[in-house]
Amino acid sequence: MARLHVLAVTTVLLLVLPPAARALSFWEPAFSFARNSDTLPDSDLETAKGWAASHAANMPARVVLIGHTDSIGDAAYNEDLSLRRAQKVRDILVANGIRPEVIVVYGRGESQLPV
Repeated sequence: MARLHVLAVTTVLLLVLPPAARALSFWEPAFSFARNSDTLPDSDLETAKGWAASHAANMPARVVLIGHTDSIGDAAYNEDLSLRRAQKVRDILVANGIRPEVIVVYGRGESQLPV
């Protein structure tokens, strides 16, 4: 059965829709960014690479990346930072086998704080 995979990320939410998805699954490796940064720590970088490598053979129909930040600082800056974070995760996934055309990226800044 095809599944919709959700990779929960501290500041970027990754939703994956395989062909004919019928169920929702949550993935728990969490990606964390340092405060005021769009650089992924090495351990989280390896997790993202591994996730992409394990899904590249059975290409998802859609991957949705939603970036977030905390509520400290200027709202416009935080929205830009959240988008850059999501784009960084996208770049890692693409470099490791996920087709770019299946990826959609959003930045939500502090307007929709992750739970």
